Amino acid sequence: EISGLQHVFLLHGKDLHLDIKKSVVLDKKTDLIWRFNETNNVAKCYFNNDPVMFDKYAGRAEVFGQNYSLLLKNVQHSDSGDYTAVLFGAQDQKVVQYRLVLKLYALDSVSSSSDSCNLIVTCSTVDSQISSIFTCDAQNCSLVEKGSFKAQNYSSSLVVYLQQSFIICNHSNQVSMEQTKKDIKLYCKEKPVLNSWTSPDAGFSPFLCSARSLLQRRSVAVCLWAFLLFIAEFTGAFFLSQDVPNCRFCHS
Repeated sequence: EISGLQHVFLLHGKDLHLDIKKSVVLDKKTDLIWRFNETNNVAKCYFNNDPVMFDKYAGRAEVFGQNYSLLLKNVQHSDSGDYTAVLFGAQDQKVVQYRLVLKLYALDSVSSSSDSCNLIVTCSTVDSQISSIFTCDAQNCSLVEKGSFKAQNYSSSLVVYLQQSFIICNHSNQVSMEQTKKDIKLYCKEKPVLNSWTSPDAGFSPFLCSARSLLQRRSVAVCLWAFLLFIAEFTGAFFLSQDVPNCRFCHS
């Protein structure tokens, strides 16, 4: 009789080996079938005959040796689930049962409103076994909604945090850890500096050149030119207001 469900953790794209450790004896009235999720037959083993692979698994599955171990090649996310070896005879009997858990690649999506830097970050696995929603601003992230697990018998986690200018989503389980990240600057646009070029109602003033804009190479020349114009206008107005004798450029 089956002793219990055994978990197998495997990387996506690797080969799966499932062993039957107890002795199995087939006869003319007893066959063995490997099943996936109780309803899909993978392979059938007969007495004194070669094992037969069912159509969906032809070329991908093999059964080896006297203990009828199963090999499934190049496992995909759709292969995640329960694999059971069942003896069919006078009485049906489950021999062994495994649950395949693949490495789950972490994905995230980021959305933001156009007038702020408040972000909604969704971090989930490919097959949606676990997911969480976070809200982030320019300084930190906090959990809004935590999804539930389909299987509670293994450890798996999602963590979202900010590091420098990146939103980082980490997913980990017994197989390994996967990380994805998004640049927060792609979603948080800096508001433009108001000046005479961006605000038609604003009067010209060199003092509208902020310290931040001075750090930008293109703005240095603009701010310097604005400052020189301001000095020129100021000095011109000053000299015109003075009574300078014998000035051939001065007019009454």
